[in-house]
Amino acid sequence: MLIIDTSVLIDFFKGKNTPHTRFFSSFEDQGGSIALPSFVVTETLQGAGNEREWKLLDTYLNSQEILYPDPTPDFLRKSGKIFYDLRRKGKTVRSTIDCMIAQISLDSDSVLLHNDIDFEIIKSIRPLKTWRP
Repeated sequence: MLIIDTSVLIDFFKGKNTPHTRFFSSFEDQGGSIALPSFVVTETLQGAGNEREWKLLDTYLNSQEILYPDPTPDFLRKSGKIFYDLRRKGKTVRSTIDCMIAQISLDSDSVLLHNDIDFEIIKSIRPLKTWRP
């Protein structure tokens, strides 16, 4: 399964021609299994510029498989530990949500398609699988 991050969806919806958006389009067109972490749905919707855009995004996002975090406190601990371990190594990610998206990807043993340096930093301490052009 391929998990799509907000950084790729934003570029995709803006019509940007990047290696990530081309791979996403091709993978989706070929019927590949994709999923969106629940946090990506929230991040994408909050960026809508107007009601029309909100409705278009909402319709698309509701047609996708959504991955929710493990509802146990363990998920929160593991996500927090990513941030903590990075900080202990002198590295910082900009978003707690990225730690949660990474943990969902780790828990589902999936490949994360992203265009966000935070995930590359997370890979320095976790076996996060990502697609690279």
